Amino acid sequence: MDTAEDVLSHFGIKGMRWGVRRENPSGGVEVSTTARPGQKVIAKGGSHQPAHEDAIRTAAYKQKAKKSTTDSLSTKELQELVNRMNLEQQYSKLTATKSFVDKVDADKKKVDKLIGAGNTAAQAYNFVNSPFGKLLKYTVESKTGIKLPNIPDINAPGPKPRRAKT
Repeated sequence: MDTAEDVLSHFGIKGMRWGVRRENPSGGVEVSTTARPGQKVIAKGGSHQPAHEDAIRTAAYKQKAKKSTTDSLSTKELQELVNRMNLEQQYSKLTATKSFVDKVDADKKKVDKLIGAGNTAAQAYNFVNSPFGKLLKYTVESKTGIKLPNIPDINAPGPKPRRAKT
């Protein structure tokens, strides 16, 4: 006869590894939210969920109306279909607005980066035309024997424009 100390019983889920938790043991949808003062609410989870019965029913109504006419639908079915399509359209517009704002923010960052590059180019130009930059160029040319190209001064007056002959 076995005593209680000699029996090893298993209360977990067979095949599960130590320290690994199932996503949702009840099998339902699990969405967790965190709220902090002064910040937006952050929601996680809820991905890869099956279609709701309302969406399936509406898709069947849509197919029925597509294959024949709306006369094949009852008033209640047609009203449910139109309502669902309106809600889906409103939802897509609301979520598209956020992605548009994100695109504008990304474009603004690109423009800021270009402006920064322009400032860097202007600083490099000013350095090359400064007395120290000219001294550095002379030193490099004399030590290496390589002739570096001249960078024209953009503030110097250019050639005079020619007049067109009449």
